[in-house]
Amino acid sequence: MTEKPRKPEAAVLEASTQRWMLAGLVLMGLLVLAFPLFRFYEPARRADARLLQEQYQADQGAEVFATNCESCHGVGGSGGLAPALGARDFLETADDAQITALIAHGVPGTEMVAYSLDYGGPLTSTQIRAVTSYLRSLEAEAAANPLWRTPLADSNLSGRDLFNMACSRCHGIDLAGVEDVAPGLGGGSEAAEDSDARLVRQVSEGGDGMPRFGGVLTPEQVEMVVAYLRQVQSGG
Repeated sequence: MTEKPRKPEAAVLEASTQRWMLAGLVLMGLLVLAFPLFRFYEPARRADARLLQEQYQADQGAEVFATNCESCHGVGGSGGLAPALGARDFLETADDAQITALIAHGVPGTEMVAYSLDYGGPLTSTQIRAVTSYLRSLEAEAAANPLWRTPLADSNLSGRDLFNMACSRCHGIDLAGVEDVAPGLGGGSEAAEDSDARLVRQVSEGGDGMPRFGGVLTPEQVEMVVAYLRQVQSGG
């Protein structure tokens, strides 16, 4: 028997099917070859993306910290009236969950109030996590500070250091004052006309809207602050 000739449509369909099968085999081969490359490069890509996200969050946290925390905890967490949160001693002992909890809930019995919106504070949970990321980003280059809990207890602090840590949040780093908060203390100010004894008493005992610093600074430190004020007021 002689084989019947195939219809042109069947030949075309068979040729098309073979082409698709060949294309599928090529594609499968490419996927097989690409999979090891994917396994090699994908973890690195994800790690880079994670680092970029963490850096972005830390940058946002730096802004929140400067606005809400710096006046008490110092620039870069260097310490002031409140603990030095940028010290290696603190960052190595507190994990991220603990730092977040401290910011959100505050510390009962201290001036560290709750900062979470859930507890009447000004910060969202996202902002609090950003501050935590910022503080964690400081750890790699953080300096040790055994006095991180009480940074004002450092005997090596100068009068300028003490003023910047304890007074500048209200009176300004340049002694020019902060509008609607506290007056300037530089040359030409009312403070420049006061006696040393009155300034010492004002710093130690407070009054006229100024808090008492006698429980924070030692008598010697108060005198150092007043001496620094006199130096600046005289143009020194």
